Amino acid sequence: MDLQILFSTLIWIGVVIIILDFLLLYFKRVKTNTLWDYLLTAIGSAFILLGSIYNKLWPLIVLNSFWVVISVASIIKMKFKKKR
Repeated sequence: MDLQILFSTLIWIGVVIIILDFLLLYFKRVKTNTLWDYLLTAIGSAFILLGSIYNKLWPLIVLNSFWVVISVASIIKMKFKKKR
């Protein structure tokens, strides 16, 4: 498989995951600020980030780096709160 096709596919999968997360939130199938919300955002953004790095799409790299860091930090924070 051509690497360009692979990374373009990763971007599209990430976009679908982000849209799915928003739809699940909108239709109240997932609550905001929950593990599922953060996981979907982190995974979707990570896929977009990987494809963006390969294609050198700097605005998307910056945006999705931010979302991955915030989502992962929120998951970690959530896990530490549960342990207390």
